[in-house]
Amino acid sequence: MTYGSYYHRRRSRTINLKFVAWLVASLVVLTVGVISVHGVQIWRNAGIFKRQAEQAEEASHFEEAARYYQIYMHYMPNDGAARLARSRCLEKKTFKTADDLHALHDLYATMLNQEPDNREIRRKLVDVAVLLRRF
Repeated sequence: MTYGSYYHRRRSRTINLKFVAWLVASLVVLTVGVISVHGVQIWRNAGIFKRQAEQAEEASHFEEAARYYQIYMHYMPNDGAARLARSRCLEKKTFKTADDLHALHDLYATMLNQEPDNREIRRKLVDVAVLLRRF
């Protein structure tokens, strides 16, 4: 065997398929587990925000309650009862800012889209629209 032929020989490399399969399967299981745990944590945290909002509303801290309902609705946007409770809190606030009025307008418009025959919500939407000068 000559010195030059040693470097010219090619070594065939093989991929350990069993290792790659276990690695991919482990990553899939880990990803599914992390996503599941994250979903459960979000659901639990949303419930905590709703409970805090209800407690603040019972204590007549309407600004705080509206803020907690807003956070809760970020996680659970289809909860109509929370939307109604947030609008109730914003209505009961002593000093309403322009942002509060815009939020009320958006809440009433969304509720009216879900319940087009609700005259009370329609009337409240018109009242807020007049205050905002949206004719």
